[in-house]
Parts: sequence; C-alpha cells; structure tokens
Amino acid sequence: MPGDVMSRVIINYAESFFVYYYVDKQKGKRQLQDTLKFLKKIGAEDFRKTLKMQYDKRIIREKPNER
Repeated sequence: MPGDVMSRVIINYAESFFVYYYVDKQKGKRQLQDTLKFLKKIGAEDFRKTLKMQYDKRIIREKPNER
C-alpha cells in the first residue's frame, strides 16, 4: 500500500476514535467500520488486521459501564 494512502488511513482511523469517544459513539463506530471495509476492499489485509485488533480491543471489548 502506498505511503500516502497508509498515512491517510491512519489519520482517518485516529479521527474516528476521537469521534467515537468525544462526539458521537455511533458515528465514530460507523467511521471505524467503514475504514476497515475500505482496507479489505483494496486488499490491505495485514494492515487491516492490525487496525482491527485495536478496534476489537477498544470498541468491541468495551465494558457496558464504561460507555
């Protein structure tokens, strides 16, 4: 994956986490999922797995009382 695409994906992913935690959980979660879908579509599976691991760790495994 070209470096400029990777940089943009990382920035988008970070912005999505910000939106999730500080603005709107549903919108942030949707943005995160869209980024993961994009990476799958372009065949960046290794990079997707790395970001998905962070998604699972921070969003999926979040305890209900932390929301």
